Formats: sequence, C-alpha cells, structure tokens
Amino acid sequence: MKSSNIVVTLTLAIPLSFMATPNLGAVATTAATSGDGNMPFSSGSVGEAATRQCIDRIKSMFKKLRLYFSSAEQSRALDWNRVGEDVWQIAEECARHDISDADMSQLRTMASITLRRAKKLSPDNGVGVRKLFESSRNALILELAKGDYAIEEAKTTPMTMQFTAIDGREVNLAELRGKVVLLDFRGVTWCGACRSEEPYMREAYEQYRDRGFEIVTITYEMKSESREFVLNYMREKNLVWPHYFDGQGHNNPYVRRFGITSVPQHFLLDKEGLLASTDVRGEKLAPAIEKLLQAGDQY
Repeated sequence: MKSSNIVVTLTLAIPLSFMATPNLGAVATTAATSGDGNMPFSSGSVGEAATRQCIDRIKSMFKKLRLYFSSAEQSRALDWNRVGEDVWQIAEECARHDISDADMSQLRTMASITLRRAKKLSPDNGVGVRKLFESSRNALILELAKGDYAIEEAKTTPMTMQFTAIDGREVNLAELRGKVVLLDFRGVTWCGACRSEEPYMREAYEQYRDRGFEIVTITYEMKSESREFVLNYMREKNLVWPHYFDGQGHNNPYVRRFGITSVPQHFLLDKEGLLASTDVRGEKLAPAIEKLLQAGDQY
C-alpha cells in the first residue's frame, strides 16, 4: 500500500492550534439533547455522533499533517512529541467506536508516518512517540509501536524468519548467515511502485549473487486467490528468489511483526543477519550491497 506523495506549496505556516484535542465527551453530551437542551435523542444518536466525530478528527488531522509533510522545513519545525500525543489521543477515542476498515487504515497510516518522521528528524522524539504508542489501548497503534521496536531490535540482534515459500522452497534466514540479504516487502498484484523496483533488484541479484547476495520477498497480498497470479508473475518477470505468500493482507505475520504500513519496504541485512539499512530503494540498492559485501570480506 503505497503512501501518497502530495506536493503542496504553502505560503503560510499552518498553526499548531489544529493539534488541540476537542472534548468528545462534551460533543456526545451536546448530541444527546435537542436544540433547546430538553428533548434527548436516542442513545444510538449519541454513539453515531461520537463515531462521526472520531472519523472527522482522523481525516482532519491526516489532511493537515500531509500539508506539513510536503515542506521539509515546516516538518522539521513541528513538535513531534505533541503530534504523537494528539495521534495517540485520537487513537484512544477511536478505540471505543466501530469505524470502517478504510478509516482505520488512514489512522494506521497517520500514526506510522508520525512515528517514522519523528524518528528521522529527532531520534529522541521517535523513542518518546513509540513509548507513548506502546501505552495505547488501540490494538492497531500498539502493534505499530511493537513493530518499530522490532525494527530497532533487528539492528543489534540477528533477524530470524523461517517459512515455506510459495513455490515450495524452504527459507530460513539463519541459514543465510554469511550472506547479504535483501528482505523485500511488496504487493505483487496491486503495487505499482513495487514493480518499479524490480529492475534494480534483478540487476543486483545477477551482479552480486555469486558474491553472497540473496533476496527474500514477503508478499503483502489481500486474497488467497492471488496465489496463482503471484506464481505466474514470478515466472513472467524472472523473479527467481523465494516469495512468502499467505494472502492475509494486514494479518500477514511478518507485516504485523514489523508494523509495515506501506510497500515497497526494503530491509538490507548484513552477513551477521543484522539490519543494516531500510533506505535502499532504486539506485541506492547496489552501492549498499557492495559496501556490505566488502565490509564482510574484511573479517
């Protein structure tokens, strides 16, 4: 699921007042009475109003954050601890309501972007936001926090992963120690950006495989019926490395394990099985592989 890249030219800074958290309790109370304050609406109306307010808050904050993301200068100026707190508060309120999968997905994306941007611009703030998310009652936000922790842990603890690939091959990352490994999260049936990475991946595989480079793909597919399509696509595009497939979408255990919210996502592991980089898309891939292969050869 590819995050949208929206370019917006801003002439005025957006005030942080949009971060203020409305009192949903007050909103619900108001919704429970008629215009004169005497005739109560049904309890169903109260719940519907609160749910609508929750959804509106998700959409409003997501829209305004995207405006900030379009400007690196304004993005750096944001108080990311404050942003994280506001996202957390929205998530806490929405945990009480039955919102659609689409709205939940938008909340998940918003929280993920907030966490990643906080880490990129200020590592200390990133840790603070993650710890805040770890205290959430919202399972979705809590899972993101755990995924972020798993990514950080992979930098110091060799990554483990074992499965039977879609074509029957057995994959065990522990058996690939001594090799540089690209762990590729992608959508095969629906992700155009993932397909644009294929030429770089094929070229790298052909160039470095004999020197100790491997690729393992984790497919992010929503339907089990996509299995045959994935197999045919692998053959057609000469994607000869192993692919994990389960058709479970967001419930894919590896997607959940690392809190993956958008693809393509690449993890490059060094010869010890440690996460060396997550910034290796496109033309960045080959130099990063070369560097790790040379570093490993020195030992």
